[in-house]
Amino acid sequence: MERFTAGTTVLDRAEATELLGRKDVGRVVIALGGDAEIFPVNYVLGEGCNILFRTGPGSKLASAVVAHEVAFEVDEVGGDQAWSVIVRGPARVRTDSSALSVTDALSLRPFIDDGKYEVVEVLAERVSARGFGRTWS
Repeated sequence: MERFTAGTTVLDRAEATELLGRKDVGRVVIALGGDAEIFPVNYVLGEGCNILFRTGPGSKLASAVVAHEVAFEVDEVGGDQAWSVIVRGPARVRTDSSALSVTDALSLRPFIDDGKYEVVEVLAERVSARGFGRTWS
């Protein structure tokens, strides 16, 4: 780990993976045509820090697959410390049966079961993570 002033710690990919595995809700950020859209999603951690979430037809699905790159962010704030992990890369719709098997096995279910049968995977080409606070360890 590399420490900076003001209590910021750069975390490595293994630490980022561990933090991503702690949570099940994050935010997908998609920028198209100069407008950024942020969508909260429940997710599971896939292979190599890839993020898997389910969605249905609509702007989130269409934007995710058209954008050259999307960002996914998850964080936690509590007491004297906080952390944030950002995953960046292209998104793709997974139509293979293994994607559905993985999401079913990991109990990835949408909060509202209203036809969200598409599995989207954000490929983790770049992962950055930071810890903040006086007591980060």
